[in-house]
Amino acid sequence: MSPASRAVAAAPLWAAAQWIGLALTPVLLVALVFWPRPALELLWYVVIPVLPATFLVSAQIWRNVCPLATLNTLTGNRIGSRRLDALWMRSMGGAGVLLLTVMVPARRFVFNTDGPVLALTVLAVALLALIGGIFFDKKGGFCNAVCPVLPVERLYGQRPLLRVPNTRCQPCSSCTRIGCLDLAPQRSVLRMLGEAYMSRRWVVTAYGAFALAFPGFVAAYYLLEDGPPSTALQVYGSVLIWSAGSWLALSTVFLLLRVPSARALLLCAALAVGLYYWFVPAGIAGTFGLPMSFTWGVRALSLTLVGFWLSRALVDPPRARQYPPSR
Repeated sequence: MSPASRAVAAAPLWAAAQWIGLALTPVLLVALVFWPRPALELLWYVVIPVLPATFLVSAQIWRNVCPLATLNTLTGNRIGSRRLDALWMRSMGGAGVLLLTVMVPARRFVFNTDGPVLALTVLAVALLALIGGIFFDKKGGFCNAVCPVLPVERLYGQRPLLRVPNTRCQPCSSCTRIGCLDLAPQRSVLRMLGEAYMSRRWVVTAYGAFALAFPGFVAAYYLLEDGPPSTALQVYGSVLIWSAGSWLALSTVFLLLRVPSARALLLCAALAVGLYYWFVPAGIAGTFGLPMSFTWGVRALSLTLVGFWLSRALVDPPRARQYPPSR
């Protein structure tokens, strides 16, 4: 059975999951307002920790069911009028990185403890997804552009362990001219580097700098503690210092050892997700009163998955020479 045939066969199940996810979103928003503590614990310590692992398996799993993607395609499949070209993709991709770097540290001084504010933020991002579909076809205006999760999906999803069909875009309308994560995960991350992907300049491209800084970004978040809004500058300052240190250290090592950008991006991904799964089990155990055996068990399982993913990816990493830049 061809990939297209498999996608068609699986479409009803994925469609049901999409509508269930969309229906549960207002339930989550109401819970964040009226029962914030259990809703926040469910979101931050149950749902979100699963996502990075699914990105390693295949980013398409989440992209097929994400409620924001469903909203984006509600308008994008009907009102879209422009494809996302290379210039727009890289510019809007930078906006997605900016949203990510603003929103994740904000957990420490608002989103981890203030359910109503988080609910309003989710509504604002949902509106952005709907608006993106008005100006660009299908997923070009949000999912493939300014989504704050997309930079991580690209980084962790560049060498998926499983082939999962893209059931939202059958047939493909080429809404994103280059770098679509759904069409070619290996190419997508390299396309974000532009023409610099074959030179040492890749470390100073927007996406290259993000990938190099991301392990420090992850470590900084988990080395901080929750505090009041007055700690915002301290939080962002700490994250900036750790991210800059990560960029400087990793770029120096990769450049001195002449590590190709394709291989370096794999190592950045493994380091970032490995750090994530080193820290996050302790937070889950502390929240739900679980024993230390849980923490070490989840660490062992998660890091085994990361090691398997990296070893498999490094056997045959995506070669930049295979993907000449598109203009």
